[in-house]
Amino acid sequence: MSNFLDDVNLLAPAGALQAVTHMAGRLPPYHDIYTWGEFFADPAGWMRSLLDNLPAVTHLGLTIDLHQDSEYSEIIAISKFNPEAIGTTLRTALQESPRIQSIAFRICGPWAEKLRPELETVLRTVGDPRAKVWFDLRPQAVWADSLKMNIQDVKDGRSLWSEAQPL
Repeated sequence: MSNFLDDVNLLAPAGALQAVTHMAGRLPPYHDIYTWGEFFADPAGWMRSLLDNLPAVTHLGLTIDLHQDSEYSEIIAISKFNPEAIGTTLRTALQESPRIQSIAFRICGPWAEKLRPELETVLRTVGDPRAKVWFDLRPQAVWADSLKMNIQDVKDGRSLWSEAQPL
């Protein structure tokens, strides 16, 4: 499995990630829908890689979304999506890294409503109040909609950290 922090490590000075305490990003890395298979093949390894590269991290914010303009892309994404991998990711972070104080997920996009029941079931099995989720069900048909909402959220003081709640 490739290390998803490779791009960051190439651009950041040596040791720059050693003091990072809060990290937010997309899960899995949002290069294209085909990287989902790599993430879902080993979600625990993916999380361990993240934690190894961020030894001071205490708060993780992870957004799961898909904003492709074609219906075909959505079908591929849903077929590769495995809700249990999200549970594995959470359990790995919370059980193997006691320094984690909060791990929050924002689940959004045009298919979030379809997957919500499965994800809620998996997330409830984690049973740790440090695990939080925000099902952002605002209409977001394409990536540009999400970008506009993210900008408005910043203006309104809304964030993954303020919206995510324990299940």
